[in-house]
Amino acid sequence: MGAASSVPATVIVGSLEDMWKPATQGHAIYAWVLSAGLGVSLGRWLYHIGAIISFCVFILLFLGGISETRPSKLLGNHIIAVQSYAGVLKTRTQTAEDHVPNFRTFCQSAIIQPAKLFFQEPIIFTMATLAAIAFSLLFLFTEALDVVFKPYGFTQTSYSLAFTAYAIGMICGIPVRLIEFRHLEKRAETKQLEPEDKILGFATGASALAAGLWLMAWTTPPLVHSIDWVVPMIGLAGAGFATNEIEYALGNYLADTYTVYASSAFAAYSTLRALLCGIFPLFADQMYNDLGSNVAGSILAGIATLWLISPYIFKKYGKKLRQKGKFAKFSLDADQSSRQAELDAVGRQIC
Repeated sequence: MGAASSVPATVIVGSLEDMWKPATQGHAIYAWVLSAGLGVSLGRWLYHIGAIISFCVFILLFLGGISETRPSKLLGNHIIAVQSYAGVLKTRTQTAEDHVPNFRTFCQSAIIQPAKLFFQEPIIFTMATLAAIAFSLLFLFTEALDVVFKPYGFTQTSYSLAFTAYAIGMICGIPVRLIEFRHLEKRAETKQLEPEDKILGFATGASALAAGLWLMAWTTPPLVHSIDWVVPMIGLAGAGFATNEIEYALGNYLADTYTVYASSAFAAYSTLRALLCGIFPLFADQMYNDLGSNVAGSILAGIATLWLISPYIFKKYGKKLRQKGKFAKFSLDADQSSRQAELDAVGRQIC
């Protein structure tokens, strides 16, 4: 199941980047991020809903399939269609033809290239690490919340209801996203959007994560006994809101920065996220039992507080970092060439 689900989880962002323009692709990416986060909160119903949706998608794929989204393939198909009635074109155009790769080529594109992007691109290394840690907190809480809410009388079964607060926090991000989407659409009418224009969600999420974790750490036993369990639940909701905001903002930034390498960039991020999601629950119970809910929560909150400077660094120096990275610079040049080609085509149509 993990091997099968890893394929769409890796390639979906590259497909979304192909299908939507930068000004509007955030809607699709946010829906994907929200569904990934809410899935954990569904509990046992996750498998039922997942099976139903997977079966419906399989039927749709079997009946009609999905249209190709890769620009190079679409261009190749268009050239073939034109040549069928106009003859062989005098101008030769190189396109990336589809082929069945050998094992060496497969390893190069599916394993080595994502690893190169992760270790050679500071943007991917930093953002993938931050987003993976933020998302992995959800899995850490599957073990930690039992310790946190046991003094309130929560049983091993009822403490899982705390994830309802986490899910509510995620859903609360929807109106925030709608406001930012409208702002970006208006801004796109007057200027070409840059990846740094979409980093606001990271700043909002980092602030909410630090505030939520501090609130949760210092309003629970054994330090405090007089505060109702609703208060740390509010902090947990803030963490849920923050997790979604951070993953959306950083995912959107990677999609805009590594246009032609978006799938490889997300393959590196998805691998790290999967590893951390599996590792965090292994030490969560010992961490919260040995250190106590207050100290353990304060450690997480302190780390989140250090992140507050990250959005401003990317906002100010993001473009310079993109110009220095090998893959980021290639993506930037390819994007600029594509924009110039579109402008030239429009100019020829006007003439």
